[in-house]
Amino acid sequence: MAFLAGYFDESGTHDDSSIVVVAGVVSSTQQWLKFDRKWRNALDAENLSTFHMTDFENRQGQFKDWPLEKKRPSSSSY
Repeated sequence: MAFLAGYFDESGTHDDSSIVVVAGVVSSTQQWLKFDRKWRNALDAENLSTFHMTDFENRQGQFKDWPLEKKRPSSSSY
């Protein structure tokens, strides 16, 4: 028997956009747990509770005081 885990998200349904995008990831439970652990470590390293790309790109919420250099770190991060 196979068990799968997944995450799905949408964009474009919260405003008057005529475009809606839905994306998802499906994985084995073992791989998902591995990813989840690495993602949590990355959030913890930056003292973030969650990550919302719209807040990150617009420097809002947890990202409002981030300097531009921190927003665009070197490729060796994480």
